Amino acid sequence: MKLISYKIFKDAVNKSVQFKMEIEPGVYIFSGYWEKKGFEKIISVSTQVGCKTQCKLFCNVNYFSRDLLVEEILEQINIVMQTLNLRNNEDIKISLVKEGEPLDNVNIVKIVKKLDEKKFYAVKISTSLPEGTEQRLLDICDIKGSIEIQLQISLSSDNEVVRNDNVSRKLLSFDDIKLICDVVYNKAIKYNKKYNKIALSFTIYEESIIDFKGFIHKYNLNNKIFLFRIRNATPSNGREYTMLSEEKFNKYRYIIEKYMYTFIDGRSEQLAVDHDLTIGIYKLSELL
Repeated sequence: MKLISYKIFKDAVNKSVQFKMEIEPGVYIFSGYWEKKGFEKIISVSTQVGCKTQCKLFCNVNYFSRDLLVEEILEQINIVMQTLNLRNNEDIKISLVKEGEPLDNVNIVKIVKKLDEKKFYAVKISTSLPEGTEQRLLDICDIKGSIEIQLQISLSSDNEVVRNDNVSRKLLSFDDIKLICDVVYNKAIKYNKKYNKIALSFTIYEESIIDFKGFIHKYNLNNKIFLFRIRNATPSNGREYTMLSEEKFNKYRYIIEKYMYTFIDGRSEQLAVDHDLTIGIYKLSELL
């Protein structure tokens, strides 16, 4: 695996780097680094070459080739850490959020166990929860190491039909998701582990119609178990979306916070600077 290029993103409080890596001749995957001023440092990695789920709202690939091996996950992390001169694993969270559906990867439990052995303080699993992946999630929650398990469930709608239309395969129903999340919560209590609220992450554009009030009431969601996150739908695979307006965003936020849920603003408006490593090598620690 070798590093091909990277992009630097900056805004007032965030800084991040996205890496393009060649895993085989002509085959590329993406990894990243994100740091918010005064907050955690996050390395994000791909878990598959391509993706089986292929969500229309944020997936940039429309194919699936194979799962990545444990060693290939670790190699992505090593390249990012060496390039950015990051040394202390205990300061870093690993986010399985780039290319691929992490719970589809047959190696996912081994991957999380290895991250625990390497003393990373947390792992974030961003998933659409396709049917057939729930046992892997429960097996991860049975890992008795010190690593924090953070779960983010990627949604695109409060409507089951619309949600499944946005992906290429069948997803777990909202009722099943609620049951699985209850088990995850109870496992954290059973093992006396720190519990991180499960993020229900809605990817939304201006034309989206989401009934958050009805969704909360219909599924009787426990605000001790769940939080809500809203992010922008971004152009992908040639599709364009109207950016979510501030007025509509604030309306959704008001409803969610009215019911005493933690709310996370997942929007981003960062500017990118490209650096092609075939042109020149840059010391990222200086650029950041």
